[in-house]
Formats: sequence, structure tokens, C-alpha cells
Amino acid sequence: MENHKDLMTSIDNLYEKYKSNKCQLNKSDTEQVAVFLVKLTNQKETTPEIIATELARFSADVCKSYFDKLLTNTILDAAVIDELIFALRNTDNGTKSQHYVQKYINAVVVIINWKPQELSCFKSIKPIINIILRDLDNDKKNQINSKNKFIALLNETNAVIYKLDYTADKKVDKKLIDCIRRLTIKFYNDIPSNYIALAKSWAEKNNVSISCDRINISASPNATDVKLAPELEEKNGNDIVKSDNRIANFCVNSKNNEKNTKGISDSSCSSATNNADEPASDFEKVLSRKSSEIINTFKATITPIETLIKQLQQDTNKAADNYATIEKLKDRIITLESTVRNLNTAIAEKDKDIMTKESENKEMSSKIEELKEKLNNAYSMVEHVNSQDTAKLKAELSQDLRFSYDMWTEYKESECNEDNFESLKIIVDELFRKIERKGIKIKE
Repeated sequence: MENHKDLMTSIDNLYEKYKSNKCQLNKSDTEQVAVFLVKLTNQKETTPEIIATELARFSADVCKSYFDKLLTNTILDAAVIDELIFALRNTDNGTKSQHYVQKYINAVVVIINWKPQELSCFKSIKPIINIILRDLDNDKKNQINSKNKFIALLNETNAVIYKLDYTADKKVDKKLIDCIRRLTIKFYNDIPSNYIALAKSWAEKNNVSISCDRINISASPNATDVKLAPELEEKNGNDIVKSDNRIANFCVNSKNNEKNTKGISDSSCSSATNNADEPASDFEKVLSRKSSEIINTFKATITPIETLIKQLQQDTNKAADNYATIEKLKDRIITLESTVRNLNTAIAEKDKDIMTKESENKEMSSKIEELKEKLNNAYSMVEHVNSQDTAKLKAELSQDLRFSYDMWTEYKESECNEDNFESLKIIVDELFRKIERKGIKIKE
């Protein structure tokens, strides 16, 4: 299992790769950075500021992938998410891209879709949306980019900006309401039709006006053509139609008007009329019919695309779940491998200790046998010496006592008188002294 230092080293290595590749990472490396950041988030030493600093120096894709994995694989309180978002907002290193609005868009989209019914629990949602919308509103140079991001924010969050409660902090929320109103009016023709009613309801609730025409038709009796203003747009190359009511620009010249008018007159009545209002009325019918056909065609196109998008979303979610499961299993495998390595090391050490003890036992057994042999030899030598000493003692005693014995033999048969008694006493005393001289103790 990686520790805090190892994770920071891995992230730094990927950042070097990111910088050397013109601030770009492939999908695999992007996912890997996100995985390391999620693991880093779960470290005790990690603070929200550390995560914010790391997110600030990587791309918006890393930010999106990080929040995807964090909210999918980790159980977190809204307060923790708020800390991360506010820390990212407060990262004040100008050399890093923490103020790149797409990062906030990616983060807020993931959070909103994570708990769409509990947005009131998040204190960071409205401040971050305010940053996003203010940036889009102030971007005067690239209105197309601002429009695309605004419409994408609506589509990816189910137009959540029109659903939030803006009554809590009137001073802050008033600025946010004004910003939403300006962007809604500016990009009104591009807002998907299924969000128009929601936008109007939001405007009415917050006492602001967003009234403007969805389709602008300019025509006069002397005009040579009729132009329809709404645009038909695709998002990032995907065949997603923004609105059922959008009609591509086209022109109908006066000659075609005459043909259409003539054809309609022939099929609808048997006699022609010179009334000036009839061509205009017929043209409106043709325009209405053509518009309906185009709308029906768009609807027929949208339905399978929406089905495909839902299927892709389900597959994506399933793949994300599988990826998360795989990552957990990888971590589990790493943990088990580490445990097995530790056990193998401990077993090897125990085996080494056992072999050492066995070797010591063999040495001790050899020494014991050697000592036994020496002891037996010593016993043998002692017995031999004792046997020799005993024989020598016997020989010496035999020699010393022989003279005393001869004298005793001579006097024992004699008469018992005083002289003989004294002689016998001398013989006995001499006998005892000889015995004592040989080391035999008689007296206590």
C-alpha cells in the first residue's frame, strides 16, 4: 500500500510528463493521476489544500476524473466536498490553472449528478456556479465558447441553475440571479426547448424578465426572401439536437413563392383569385407544414440518438463501476502480496534460527560426548592410580610390619612379666606409628 510520500512522488512524475507534453496527458495517465489523488485524499497527512494544489496544476480532465472516482468509491459528507472546492477556489498560485473555468464546470457537474436531490447540503455549489457564470458572462472575445459551455452546463446538470433556491443570501444571490438572467437572454435561442418553461418559471419566481422571441422572422410585401434566425447546432461533434423548435436558415425567393402559390391555388380551388392576402396565407400554410416536417424529422432523429446516449451513459457508468472494483481488487492484491512477503520473510528468519539452534545442539552434543570420554578416561586413570597406591601401600606395610610381627611372635609365648610387658608396649606403639606414617588415621 502506497504511503503519502510514495503517492506524492508518483504524482510529481506524472506532472513532469504532463509539462513535457505541452500540458497534456493521455486518457490512461489522466486516470492514473486521478487514482493517485483519490488515494492521497484518504491519507491521514493529507489536507484539502494539498489536494487543491495538485488539482490546480493539472488539466480540467484530471479534475473531472478525480471527482468521478472520489464520489464513486468513497463515502463522504457534503462538508468534505465543500472544503475541497473552496480550497481549489482559494489556491492563489498565479502560475497554475486553478482559475480555469472548465475545472469548476467539471467539478460542479459531477457533484450535482452525485446527489441531485441534496444540493442544499452543499455550501460550495452556488459560489462555484457564480464563478463559472461570471466568467462566461465576461468573456466578450469568445462568445461561441461561452455559449457552448453554458448550454453544456444546462444539459449536463439538467438545468440545475434554474432550480436552486436564491433566497438565502440576497446580496450574493442577487448578483448570481443577474448573471443567470443576462446569459439566459444572450443565449436564449440556443437553450434546449425542454428548459424554456423552467427558465421562465425561474424568472417569474425571482422577479426578473427574460422575455424574447425564440424565432425571429423578418418579412415585408416587397421583400425578395424570408429568413428564419434560429441556429441548429451540434455539441462537440455529437449528433445531439439542441431544440425541437430550431429550424435551419433558408431563403425562399419571390419566384419560388409564385410557384408555391400557384400550386396551392390549383389544388385547393377551381378558380384563381387576385386577392393580395391569399399568397401570404398560402405561404404561411406551406411554411407551417414544412416546419412541422422538419420538426418531425428532427424528433425522429433525436429519439434513437437519445436512446444511444442513455445506453452509452449506462455503459460508461458500468465501466466506471468495474474500474472502481478493479482498483479496489488491485489494492487488495497489493496488500495481500505485501502480507505474504512479510510472512515469507518471517518464516525464512525462523528457519534460519532453527538451523542455527540445530547447529549449536550438534556442537553441544559433540562437546558432551568428548567430556564423557575424558571423564571415563579420568575415572580409569584414578582407578589405576588407586590400585597402584593400594598395592604399594600393602607392600610397604607388609615390609614394615614384618619386623614387628617377628618381635611379637617372639614375646607372645614368653612369660608375662614386667620386662616383656614393656617390650610388647614398645612393639605395639611402633606398629601404630608405622600405620600413621602411611597416612592411615587412627586417632580421631
